[in-house]
Amino acid sequence: MNLNNTKLLFYQGWVKIISGSLETGKQNCEQAISIFRILKQPGSQQACEEMLRGILINQENPNNWFVFS
Repeated sequence: MNLNNTKLLFYQGWVKIISGSLETGKQNCEQAISIFRILKQPGSQQACEEMLRGILINQENPNNWFVFS
């Protein structure tokens, strides 16, 4: 699995979370974070961990929004 596939796995989890499949989405995101850890990609791992925290906070308050670029 290459880094782009891992990012895609994370983003698919993000979509699932905001679409209402919280547990499945979290699992996808956490799998991607684990893969980055295994592949020794600390920058990507940390970025995804921070994004996941923000996604979960914003998911609880739908009046907020989260953007990435």
